[in-house]
Amino acid sequence: MAPNLTMIADLKSSLIRKLGLLNESYSRGSYAYGVAHPIILVLNRNGRVTHRFSNTGYFSRPSIDLVLKALKR
Repeated sequence: MAPNLTMIADLKSSLIRKLGLLNESYSRGSYAYGVAHPIILVLNRNGRVTHRFSNTGYFSRPSIDLVLKALKR
Protein backbone atom coordinates (compact mmCIF):
# COMPACT_ATOMS: atom_id res chain seq x y z
CA MET A 1 0.00 0.00 0.00
CA ALA A 2 1.38 3.41 -0.98
CA PRO A 3 1.87 5.98 1.80
CA ASN A 4 -0.41 8.98 1.99
CA LEU A 5 1.77 11.81 0.68
CA THR A 6 0.98 15.47 0.18
CA MET A 7 2.58 17.15 -2.79
CA ILE A 8 2.94 20.91 -3.07
CA ALA A 9 3.58 23.28 -5.96
CA ASP A 10 5.60 26.41 -5.24
CA LEU A 11 4.82 28.33 -8.42
CA LYS A 12 6.27 31.64 -7.21
CA SER A 13 9.14 30.02 -5.27
CA SER A 14 7.97 31.63 -2.01
CA LEU A 15 8.63 28.52 0.10
CA ILE A 16 11.95 27.99 -1.68
CA ARG A 17 12.97 31.53 -0.72
CA LYS A 18 11.70 31.15 2.85
CA LEU A 19 13.84 28.02 3.30
CA GLY A 20 16.87 29.76 1.78
CA LEU A 21 17.04 27.29 -1.11
CA LEU A 22 16.68 29.53 -4.17
CA ASN A 23 19.39 28.70 -6.69
CA GLU A 24 20.54 32.17 -7.65
CA SER A 25 22.87 31.02 -10.42
CA TYR A 26 19.95 31.39 -12.87
CA SER A 27 18.87 34.88 -13.85
CA ARG A 28 15.28 36.10 -13.94
CA GLY A 29 13.79 35.07 -17.27
CA SER A 30 15.85 31.87 -17.50
CA TYR A 31 13.92 28.62 -17.89
CA ALA A 32 15.46 27.48 -14.59
CA TYR A 33 14.87 30.67 -12.61
CA GLY A 34 13.19 29.86 -9.29
CA VAL A 35 14.57 26.34 -9.07
CA ALA A 36 15.61 25.18 -5.62
CA HIS A 37 18.77 23.58 -4.38
CA PRO A 38 18.13 19.92 -3.45
CA ILE A 39 16.72 19.30 0.02
CA ILE A 40 15.44 16.45 2.15
CA LEU A 41 13.21 17.43 5.08
CA VAL A 42 12.33 14.88 7.75
CA LEU A 43 9.14 15.70 9.62
CA ASN A 44 7.76 14.11 12.76
CA ARG A 45 4.17 12.96 13.17
CA ASN A 46 3.15 16.49 14.19
CA GLY A 47 4.51 17.96 10.95
CA ARG A 48 7.54 19.61 12.57
CA VAL A 49 10.87 19.50 10.76
CA THR A 50 13.30 17.35 12.75
CA HIS A 51 16.13 17.12 10.21
CA ARG A 52 17.17 19.13 7.17
CA PHE A 53 19.66 17.88 4.60
CA SER A 54 20.53 20.47 1.95
CA ASN A 55 23.47 21.64 -0.11
CA THR A 56 24.02 24.34 -2.69
CA GLY A 57 24.79 21.78 -5.39
CA TYR A 58 23.11 18.63 -6.53
CA PHE A 59 26.30 16.54 -6.60
CA SER A 60 26.70 16.42 -2.83
CA ARG A 61 23.95 14.37 -1.18
CA PRO A 62 23.63 12.87 2.31
CA SER A 63 24.24 9.16 2.63
CA ILE A 64 21.22 6.88 2.71
CA ASP A 65 22.34 5.63 6.12
CA LEU A 66 22.31 9.18 7.51
CA VAL A 67 18.80 9.85 6.20
CA LEU A 68 17.49 6.49 7.45
CA LYS A 69 18.98 7.18 10.88
CA ALA A 70 17.07 10.48 10.99
CA LEU A 71 13.86 8.73 9.97
CA LYS A 72 14.17 6.19 12.78
CA ARG A 73 14.34 8.85 15.51
